[in-house]
Amino acid sequence: MSLKISVLIPFYNEEDNIHFVLQEAHGVLSEMAADFEIIAIDDGSRDGTGKMLEEAAQRLGALRVLRHASNQGQMAAFFSGFHASLGEIIVLCDGDGQNDFHDVPRMLEQLTDVDAVFGQRAQRRDPVQKLIASRIGFFFRRLILNDDFRDTACGLKVMRRPTFACLLPMRGVHRFIPFLLRQAGFSYKALDVNHRPRQHGKTKYCLTRLYFLPTIGDLLFMFWYKKRNLLNTFTRDRGETDT
Repeated sequence: MSLKISVLIPFYNEEDNIHFVLQEAHGVLSEMAADFEIIAIDDGSRDGTGKMLEEAAQRLGALRVLRHASNQGQMAAFFSGFHASLGEIIVLCDGDGQNDFHDVPRMLEQLTDVDAVFGQRAQRRDPVQKLIASRIGFFFRRLILNDDFRDTACGLKVMRRPTFACLLPMRGVHRFIPFLLRQAGFSYKALDVNHRPRQHGKTKYCLTRLYFLPTIGDLLFMFWYKKRNLLNTFTRDRGETDT
C-alpha cells in the first residue's frame, strides 16, 4: 500500500477497550508495511479514556490524540479527525472493540475501482435493543429514501479522501453515508465483515424518544435533500431510474 492511510477512531467512555482497539489496528497496519497514522478522538469522555489515550500515544509512535471538551457525537469526532489527518485513504473504525480491524486489508484491496468500501456485519453481536433500533431505521430508510443498503451502522468504512470531504458536516450523518455518497455520484462496494460482542463498557444506543426524534428529523432532511439534488434531476431527464 503506497498511499498514506489515516485511521480515525472515536472514543467516548471506552477506557477498558482502548488498549485492545489501538493495538489491533496498529498491528494490522504494521504487518501490511503501510504508511499510516492513527488518530484517536476523545469525544468528551468522563472516565479514564483521556489518560489511557495519553499512555497509548507514548507507546505507539503512529498515534495522535485529539480531544473534545464535551461529547459531540460520532460524526463530529470523525470530522475532527479528518481535518487533522494527512492520509489519502481514510479508515473509520468504532472504539468499542466490536469491529475486527483484520477486515481492513480486504477492504483496502477492494478500493481500487470504487470511491468507498463499507463493511456490513455478516452476523451482528449486539444487544436486542440495538438490533431493534437498526431494523426500525432500515425500514424507514428504505420506505422514505428508497435506500436498501443493509447495514449503514457498521463502523468499518474505507474511502478516498475526496470522498469523505464531500460528506455533509452534520451530526447523525454516519447513519446515511452510503446514501449521501450515492446522491453525490460516488461509487462504493459493501463487504461482509466480522462483528464481535462487546467485551467492556455499555452501548451508547437505546430505544428512547430522545434517540428516535433526532433520527426522524435527520431522515426527513435526507428526503428533502434527495428531492433537491440536481444529480437526481439530471438522471430523470436522461430517462434513468433513481435507485
